[in-house]
Amino acid sequence: MAAAPFVYCRPSDDGTGQGALMRAAFDGNLGRLKGVVKSLLKENGDPGMIFSFIKDGLSVLHVAAYQGHLEICKYLVEDLGGDVNAPGVVVVPGAGGATPFMISAHSGDVPTVRYFLDRGGDLLKADVKGRTVLHHAVGAGTDLKAGYI
Repeated sequence: MAAAPFVYCRPSDDGTGQGALMRAAFDGNLGRLKGVVKSLLKENGDPGMIFSFIKDGLSVLHVAAYQGHLEICKYLVEDLGGDVNAPGVVVVPGAGGATPFMISAHSGDVPTVRYFLDRGGDLLKADVKGRTVLHHAVGAGTDLKAGYI
């Protein structure tokens, strides 16, 4: 079986709001994430700006989805208006464009994938290489017998 197309390293907390935000999402630390968001929103009151922070082509919702942190994903989608079908930024030509829904398939965390599906995850949307969420699930070796897609 081929390796999954994503390898994601834990972000460092470089002392900036963006670094702390990504680190909290990666670690699944909801309390810390809410604190960082609150601090960032004091500077700019638009919750949508949280999703403008991009690390290696991925937003904070992508990072939480990749780790299978369901409660973080719920907070980002329900409280801050995150889009489960928002494509990641293409940082390398020919790669990227995966949505948080696609990325969640890599986690193998069935409740997170089901949550994104229930929140309007697009089964037919493709990344820049034409891969859908099913391609991402199979590529990561996710057990499709779980019946979530």
